Amino acid sequence: MNDQLGTCAADGQSLSQVNEDCISGGKTCSLEGMCRPYAGDEIGVGDANSVSDQNPEGTLVANVITVHTSRRLVVLQTFIPPKSPPPQLRWLVYEQIGNAFVAKVDVVVTNAQDLKNGVADVDQFPLEPGKTYLFGRVLSAADSTLNTPVSSMPRLSFGSVVGRLSLPSAPSSIDIAALAGLQTDVVSFMRMDTLPP
Repeated sequence: MNDQLGTCAADGQSLSQVNEDCISGGKTCSLEGMCRPYAGDEIGVGDANSVSDQNPEGTLVANVITVHTSRRLVVLQTFIPPKSPPPQLRWLVYEQIGNAFVAKVDVVVTNAQDLKNGVADVDQFPLEPGKTYLFGRVLSAADSTLNTPVSSMPRLSFGSVVGRLSLPSAPSSIDIAALAGLQTDVVSFMRMDTLPP
């Protein structure tokens, strides 16, 4: 909880005793309950029910995540089908500010190896507790996403997944009303690496 390990309190929301403070040691707390130099969180990975989904070019496909613990985002990764990789990979991170999600990170990947692996390096973007973010990518021609049906949204080491959102384009600002189209029974394959704040 908040990058601390210990004994759960009776309320189930806090710790009655802190056994180890990962942050004081310059580390993050992983989902496995261990202090690590960084946390690697995966959404929809390794699920036999995952299906590939074809979308029009320019579609923004994003997982909506509420952050509970301060972190710095350093890597985003997606599934790239074994066929030829797309000509580029564009990742965006939107932060909720008032009644809109505002694009704060916009990274275009063109390096062949990174494209093959679906990886984008993000320049240690700060994630703040209590805020909601959209982590997504814009699909290029003949690109697809790998989606996983879920009965409950996955937990992450730094927050929780709220759902998946698909929009026909990736504007610099998205009105909060777009969340009316939020899917809560499916997530898009994604891996995120975070560092302590």
